[in-house]
Amino acid sequence: KRACLIGGVTSFLAYIVTLRSSYSQLIATTACSGTNSNSSIQLKNYSYYPEFEESFTPSINNNSANELNFTNKVIHRAQFGLGHRLDKISNAWHLTKALNLTRMELIWRDCSGEGNIFPHLFGSDHIDVPGSERAAMEANALRNVHKNIYATNDVAGYYGGQNFKDHQVPLSEQVYKGDDSPFLEKQDSDLQLFQILRQRFVGKEDAIRFMEEHNFRDHFVVGLHLRLGNDEPSHFTTSGRGVENQLEFVYNLIDLIRSFLESLQISHPERFVNNEVGGGDCPPSSSSWKTKPPLIFLATDSPKFIPIIANDTSLFGVKTIAMPQIRVETGVTFYQLKAGVKCLRGWQEMFMDSMLLSFSDVLIAARYSSFTQILPMTLVFDRGSKNHGPRFCEVSDTAKRMTCLEDVRTWLFRDNAQKMFSYSIDGENVTVDAVVHRLGTHFPDVVVPDKYSMAASFLDSSKTVDGDMVYGPTFDPKYRGKLACPGCADFIFT
Repeated sequence: KRACLIGGVTSFLAYIVTLRSSYSQLIATTACSGTNSNSSIQLKNYSYYPEFEESFTPSINNNSANELNFTNKVIHRAQFGLGHRLDKISNAWHLTKALNLTRMELIWRDCSGEGNIFPHLFGSDHIDVPGSERAAMEANALRNVHKNIYATNDVAGYYGGQNFKDHQVPLSEQVYKGDDSPFLEKQDSDLQLFQILRQRFVGKEDAIRFMEEHNFRDHFVVGLHLRLGNDEPSHFTTSGRGVENQLEFVYNLIDLIRSFLESLQISHPERFVNNEVGGGDCPPSSSSWKTKPPLIFLATDSPKFIPIIANDTSLFGVKTIAMPQIRVETGVTFYQLKAGVKCLRGWQEMFMDSMLLSFSDVLIAARYSSFTQILPMTLVFDRGSKNHGPRFCEVSDTAKRMTCLEDVRTWLFRDNAQKMFSYSIDGENVTVDAVVHRLGTHFPDVVVPDKYSMAASFLDSSKTVDGDMVYGPTFDPKYRGKLACPGCADFIFT
């Protein structure tokens, strides 16, 4: 059947504060019950998902503290799609802490007549720096004045990592690959922010119900993000992410995932077992080790491919599921859903997909997308920090090859062959070239921007006049529209 189907398809180095303290996660106690789709499931009963507990990210929103501590803040107005917005607010979050401020306020528009989208998703319009860092910052935080640092879309001095490659920006290997690497520190800052957003997401109980209904805990979950543009007319193609023959790409992708799972069960069989030990009120299990069959969770902007993938993966015994949601026939979801409750629901469902992907055992980016590369990838790498083998995979333009990485450092620098894994359906004895997607995640520039020293001066406690400061243009011109170095695909270290 496969043959017939395919045959028929024609630095901020001067001011970066060391933030690389890791958060202590609660030890998850596996719930006794198995699959459960009952809508009465309560969050507090499911400690199998400690990421949703408030104590996972301590003192997330200490609103009982003196509000004067929060009168000076960064206010960020986001634009465009979800992945783009999360990428940009991660820069604003990093800047908030670098300036020793303790609150970031978010403004998300685009649901006409519904006001700010952000509180609809996360309960309030602001995020406070957690207590572990806030204690040190409050000593320097300004009080009794109201000063705001405003940024819209771009945050001056933060750029997509691909720019450092495309323009061959010299990086000190000792600094950037060291323990206090500005790039890795920014990734840790991103991780903190995304843990907070996941915990505050208003739809988290629905997420738990979905994961319980499909028994994520007893499966090896493959998160698959398939961004094919949904017949988007221009931007998707001009940005180099278009696929000429989408159906052939999808069929290749299905075969690639099948081959990947077969190989992984041989090379890393420990990834497919679940050490579930009974305790407390849980009855002892007949065997403490349980095999975890694969399960594919599919998030896509192209709903027409969902039944194709679900049908074809079932042929080799793997179930594919997708979250029921509002789907548009063509184009970008956030452009199509422009007003009313339907728009708000659409944004909630987009974040739901992103969050569910973050609970994958391995995450596959079928095409480059900031949607995958920002929140889901960051949280998946953190979730698998104690396990060896592939965690995040990038697929080639033909979907015949895929390169997987074990940790965020290897993904960023590609300098540890033992933590890089390549897969191919091109046949045996074929050299498999590594697949490297664009590096869209943002990092602080190697040069401190003038805006930073201006902001520090503006916030100086000796200047007690209330006021606002605009932190750079909406579209930073430093790299935008500049010609990239042909064939320059790697960082330049000195």
